[in-house]
Amino acid sequence: MRRLSALTWAAAAALVLGLTTAAPASASETDEFSDIEGDPYTGLVYEPAEGEAVSARGTNFSPAGCAGQTDYAHKSFNEASVHGRTTCTVAVGSLGVTTILQKQGWLYWESQLNDSSSRTNSKNSQDAHPHWYCGGWGSQNYRGVSTHWSQEASGRYSATTVGMEKRFSC
Repeated sequence: MRRLSALTWAAAAALVLGLTTAAPASASETDEFSDIEGDPYTGLVYEPAEGEAVSARGTNFSPAGCAGQTDYAHKSFNEASVHGRTTCTVAVGSLGVTTILQKQGWLYWESQLNDSSSRTNSKNSQDAHPHWYCGGWGSQNYRGVSTHWSQEASGRYSATTVGMEKRFSC
């Protein structure tokens, strides 16, 4: 039986320990929205001004009944797409939405493309709908993440929604 040298043992141990204790990528190397979870539909909540105590108002919902929604990701010809929108029950000074289309990677959700839509003196933002060419990737999981906002007489309101993931191939 052949004896292994100390150097061989050290190299083997470093390889095994290096593979089993490898840390995931740091937060700065991952996507800002890679680990976000949430509902596909939610009401917008008051966003405190800089320096304002959060407890001063609590978590007040938009008086104009504004809410955000992110739909299921879907296939559109040879592209992956998702739609997000902000709607209110009455017209507000301004409102908008930014929707990000994400594809599930090995370790985290990868943002592929984003789109924004905003309007003034309206009840809806219209849809933000990023489209990303996905041919040749095979079957993948996709989802949408949207940030919604409204500027009303009583302040700024915001929310984030996450559409349910959906698997499809282009």
